[in-house]
Amino acid sequence: AAGAGATTPPPPPLASNVTGGGGGGDCVDVDGSDRMKSDTHSRLVVIDFHRDPERVTSRGPDWPLQHLRAGQDVFRAEIVSSGWVLVCEPVIPELNENYVMVFRPQSDEEVAADMASAVGAGWTDKPIPAVPAASS
Repeated sequence: AAGAGATTPPPPPLASNVTGGGGGGDCVDVDGSDRMKSDTHSRLVVIDFHRDPERVTSRGPDWPLQHLRAGQDVFRAEIVSSGWVLVCEPVIPELNENYVMVFRPQSDEEVAADMASAVGAGWTDKPIPAVPAASS
């Protein structure tokens, strides 16, 4: 046990170890903007193993393919299709077997635009078929 008055120094800030599309220590949005710095909405952070046996060396060679149902591209698409927007994919050198993805919720404007484009695609302009009456 540490003696009285001894303290453990805090870990270095994660941002100093993160590199993103914009370089430096900041996690820059995929589109190059700095929206993430000023946005106060929630974030969804996904950290998972790469589904590549050559990248995951701490486990057996078959582990990634047996343990992980899909790779990063599939999970990214699933999360985006459920209303999240990819903010960035920071690279953290200490997590060389893992990938990191940061998402934010769609804004009201983005949701409205998605709905408008879906309506324009014709999915809601088709007549709804009549439901037959229940026979007694």
